[in-house]
Amino acid sequence: MVILMYHAFGRPGEAPSRFIVPARRFSQQMALIKWLGYRVISLEEFVRLKREGSTPPARSVAITIDDGYADTRSVAYPILRQYGYPATTFLVTDRMGGANDWTAERTIAGREILSWTEASEMQQGKMQFGAHTRTHPRLTLLEPAAAHAEIVGSQVALAGNMGVPARVFAYPYGDLDAGVQAMTSEAGFWGSCGTQSGKNTPETPLFNLRRTEVFGTDTLVAFTRKLRSGERGRVTRASGRRRAQRWSREPLHGRRAGSVTARPPGVNSATERGSS
Repeated sequence: MVILMYHAFGRPGEAPSRFIVPARRFSQQMALIKWLGYRVISLEEFVRLKREGSTPPARSVAITIDDGYADTRSVAYPILRQYGYPATTFLVTDRMGGANDWTAERTIAGREILSWTEASEMQQGKMQFGAHTRTHPRLTLLEPAAAHAEIVGSQVALAGNMGVPARVFAYPYGDLDAGVQAMTSEAGFWGSCGTQSGKNTPETPLFNLRRTEVFGTDTLVAFTRKLRSGERGRVTRASGRRRAQRWSREPLHGRRAGSVTARPPGVNSATERGSS
């Protein structure tokens, strides 16, 4: 099963980038998931099934969002609610109500973070929350006691502020080793996510689940390939143009629902070429 990974969502006029997915493009991606016949399940449900030795329903996919930026609520959440999709947002608990102070990446440095009140409001819908440490460090570079405090502290903060324990954890930067994985398990999490792309199989470690990052510059062809393969590699612009041209030429009665050549409502060939 593929687990999609997002970060931030673009406000009106904000350019797409690796970490920022424009609102219109995110809406188109959610429409495409439905059009292609995928079933969105929560990450927590997937982890529960995996712990029980069960497999998720066919064509299942999970949606995750890292860091908990304020635009998760203002941009992504209404779109997710429109489609009835569950999602999991991983929170940096000591930065709630503040801003991103852990990166020099200009597109997200200083970006506003959700408050606990805003997170609680989304919890009333289908948004679930996981832990992403207290301050977003590289856990393997910390002394064991400090790494333990980051992991357990975020678990305690989520339980105290959200009223329910966090079941899932995401390693900042995908940085982990055997010791860090053991700490997340001992802290009471059911499972945890890295950033290595690919599909999750019965053999995928429960405390190093694979996730596929969605870039804000992905075309719908690139997104479809990620959805199907779990691999984060991009398609070329030429490949995207050829697919878009085929969409434009193919008669409506010749398109198969559930195939990449069946265009969902609101998506045209210009959009597919990457307009935001």
